[in-house]
Formats: sequence, structure tokens, C-alpha cells
Amino acid sequence: MKIFIDTAELNEIKRAVSWGIVDGVTTNPSLIKRAVDRRKGAISMEDYIKEIVKASPGPVSLEVIGRRADEIIEQGILLHERFSPLRRSRD
Repeated sequence: MKIFIDTAELNEIKRAVSWGIVDGVTTNPSLIKRAVDRRKGAISMEDYIKEIVKASPGPVSLEVIGRRADEIIEQGILLHERFSPLRRSRD
């Protein structure tokens, strides 16, 4: 079994990771937007996602917001290209 924390709050992710039982992070666009909005412009959404990836000990599940297949595929490719290199550099 693998345990994933479902949040976009960095302090929650880091705290759960410190317990030694978290295998990764799952989150979604609305959670990320709320977390970024709480920081009142201090960080971009892209940089915030990078911080989540860095804080996670394993996989990070991100969701797309597209509704049509072409949008979903395009957004999935974009997320993979932007954030997967961060994971590979840690492995």
C-alpha cells in the first residue's frame, strides 16, 4: 500500500513527509489556486507546483482542467514536460 497526502498546502505536505509514512502527493487545480492565492502574489502557480514536487518524497499527482480530449492531452503533456524533470533530478 502507498499513502499519498491530498493537499496543496506546503506546510501540510512537509509535516506529513516528516512522519515518514507519505509516499507522494495528490492535489488538484482548485487546491493549488487557493494555496497560491493565500500567498497574495508572493509566488506563481508554476513555482508553487515546483515546491510541491520538491517537497514530495515520491510521485505527485496533478490534474488538468481541460474538458475535451485534445485539451486534456495538451495540458497533460505540458505538466509532464514542466514538472517531471524535477522528479528525475531527485531520483
